[in-house]
Amino acid sequence: MGYKLHNRIEIWKKLLLDFGKRNRLINFLEGKRNNVKITAPSFDSLWELIVVNEREIIFPYAKKVQVNDEGEEVYETIIEGDIETNRPIGDLQKTLKALRYKANTSIEEQGINTLYLTFGMLKWKERDDSSQVFSSPIILVPVKLLIESILSPYRLVLHDDEIVINPTLSHKLNNDFGIIIPEFDSAHDSPSEYIEKLFHKVENKGWNVEKSTHLTNLSFLKINMYKDLERNEEKLNSNIVIAALAGEQDPIQVTGELNNFDHDKQIRPIDTFQVVDADSSQQDAVLLSKKGASFVLQGPPGTGKSQTITNIISEAIADGKKVLFVSEKMAALQVVYNRLANVGLADFCLTLHSHKAKKKDILRDLANSINIDHTRVRDEALTQLDLLERKRNLLNKYQEELHTPTSGLNVSIYSINGKLAKLENVPDVVFSISDVDTVTTDILNERIYLLNELSKTIGKRSEDYSSNVWHDSSVKFLSNALRQEIDSNVTIAIPLMKELAEQHSLICSKLGINFELSLIGTDNLVSILSFAAKSPSIPIEWIIGENIDVLIDKAHRYKEEVEQIVKTKNELKSKFSDSFFDYDAVKHKENLCSLMLQLQTRIKGDDNWISQNISKINRELISITNGINSLFEEAKSIAFKLGIPAPNTIAQIILFFQSVQALADVHNVHPTQKWFNSDELVRIKSNIEVHKSLHSSMLELMNSILSRFDKEVLEWNFYPVLQRFRGEYKSYFRFLNGKYREDIKQLNSYSSKGEKLSYNDAFETLNILKSISDSQAAITANTQYYSEDYGNYYSGINTQWDVLSGDLDKFENSVHQLHTLTSQLQNLIVQGELPISDIMQFNTHYSTFNIT
Repeated sequence: MGYKLHNRIEIWKKLLLDFGKRNRLINFLEGKRNNVKITAPSFDSLWELIVVNEREIIFPYAKKVQVNDEGEEVYETIIEGDIETNRPIGDLQKTLKALRYKANTSIEEQGINTLYLTFGMLKWKERDDSSQVFSSPIILVPVKLLIESILSPYRLVLHDDEIVINPTLSHKLNNDFGIIIPEFDSAHDSPSEYIEKLFHKVENKGWNVEKSTHLTNLSFLKINMYKDLERNEEKLNSNIVIAALAGEQDPIQVTGELNNFDHDKQIRPIDTFQVVDADSSQQDAVLLSKKGASFVLQGPPGTGKSQTITNIISEAIADGKKVLFVSEKMAALQVVYNRLANVGLADFCLTLHSHKAKKKDILRDLANSINIDHTRVRDEALTQLDLLERKRNLLNKYQEELHTPTSGLNVSIYSINGKLAKLENVPDVVFSISDVDTVTTDILNERIYLLNELSKTIGKRSEDYSSNVWHDSSVKFLSNALRQEIDSNVTIAIPLMKELAEQHSLICSKLGINFELSLIGTDNLVSILSFAAKSPSIPIEWIIGENIDVLIDKAHRYKEEVEQIVKTKNELKSKFSDSFFDYDAVKHKENLCSLMLQLQTRIKGDDNWISQNISKINRELISITNGINSLFEEAKSIAFKLGIPAPNTIAQIILFFQSVQALADVHNVHPTQKWFNSDELVRIKSNIEVHKSLHSSMLELMNSILSRFDKEVLEWNFYPVLQRFRGEYKSYFRFLNGKYREDIKQLNSYSSKGEKLSYNDAFETLNILKSISDSQAAITANTQYYSEDYGNYYSGINTQWDVLSGDLDKFENSVHQLHTLTSQLQNLIVQGELPISDIMQFNTHYSTFNIT
């Protein structure tokens, strides 16, 4: 081992050792809220109660608390518990609350229990001539403080952790005084015997050992870490990470190939086993982990550290590796575990250190991971991964082309789009550039210069250049010949334009119109005059009238009416002779309207519909009348069979239909006479959950027994055996008792799987048999009442309680809809003899009439 590493380990060990006076494992001081001294029962009796018998111990508590005039709490009623302490009742409650809070916080945040019941106190000195006496607890028994509510007492129970001797004290005595504390076996040694052994070890130094018991919070994690360093010192020498931390070798560098690693190009989706989303920096961390690099992952809260750790673990599992995940806070472990569990990797996780871990659960998890099926990735998944790779390549190519400089301008599409985005509010100017592919930066700059010059030139003009007479002219060079030609044409045009202007003004004045005095205005005026010359003569009102639109609307309407009249007359001629047009239609219409008005009050439909369907309506009314008469006859027959009044009116037949419809709903229900009594029905419904719970509990217990044992075990006289388990078999020496071995053998003989039961399993099985026996006795005593209440539904533990509850609700709803309930009808319902076929036929016929 190198010199630097050895020195660094020694420094680490010294930092972990805490033998100062503030360490309560060395210098146990009784504070206001950090300790409760138990004064009764005695030292050995308390050990017997909580360690040997594993009984819960109840602290004294105040059942009734009042506040006096001075605002102080006064305890009027104090309930004595199983123990006595050195604190008054009010102070005791506050101290227990503080101890429980601190212990629970340690469990929730770090996953360790810090609440201990200490047995024995060593009184010792650092030097013989010192006057300061230190107190150190000796035997540490892990315990839990429980409370159901603020009005309930605190209860002390044994914790699952091991009983230990104060490790910090043991190390100090060995290191400073050469005293080796004897080993302690909680299964065989009593605390008093151990205290005596320890006293003989230290009495020559003038020290003493007290038989006192305290409830307090203690933590000795650092001494365990110290011992780990001592045991594994040689292993640390071979660890390159530890060596680098100690300065024995150069810092571990990340290889160059992992810097600026392109994940998209170098890693295929089919080779990735990450289970949660990850950004580029998280992908780098996962890659470093896969390559075995040593690194520190850091970041503020919410930056995805737990997600990254989850992906690191999933990748390691895919590579067949093991991962040890350690955290100071339990919450961090739980977050990562939950993420792994959410993606189906819980079977690959094993909790090595937790206050919730149980041996059975650990063994079950190990068995599950060993027996887990080897599954092959489906072809569909492989296809999806291949498709993902293709799409990723397309996106990467798109990104590359978007940002790669191109064309003669040497700029990217992304850059051009950014410039266009700044011009979003500028109006679009649509034009084409034929040689866009060959445009270089120099050509672009030249065109920008020309546009700027054009803009400056246009800006100097006072009128719109598009209206200028020279617009669209293309004069590349002004020669003398062209100048003379323009001068000659202008000389001829000026007199003509003056005459044209005079005529323009004269015509506008006569017609009362106003057109711009320009070539365009003159063209518009000529167009109007040409149109007017070709138009026919029209009334003057059409021109001088204020609202010509009204006349146009009337003309359209009259045209449509004339066309409709001609069409209607032609249709009538095709069906009737010419004398038809001499018929007094007005009088006949009045008679028809009167009859139609009477029909409209009884039939839903307008005049046209009624007139077109009068024959059909007549036939349907006759059919409906016959059908309703038949319906009344059916109702009369059913009413006679049910023993209820027959309906005579439409209103009564509606109520009758509601009643028989309710009977149709309840014909498969099998009630008892008690169900017709509303009070009894309420009682029966309220008792169902209690009876269901009793029977279901018994059925569940029987299933649990029959899953492991033959059914003959239910007929076995187990009670004497249970009594012996509760009494004489509690001793640790029960295996020496021949009767115990005989009882265990008898119980094992009923095992359907040939199990060899332990003491705890056997005791648990006997208690279950006792619960089954008690439940069976309670059910047997009330079987007659169950049958009276539930009738044919009741079949012991096999009763279908959900069906019973549903039929009770159905029965209650149906009975409420019955308008008449006679004794004859009740008997028919109870005996299941309702004329259901007649009822169903009546309901079908009734539904065809839609009577409301």
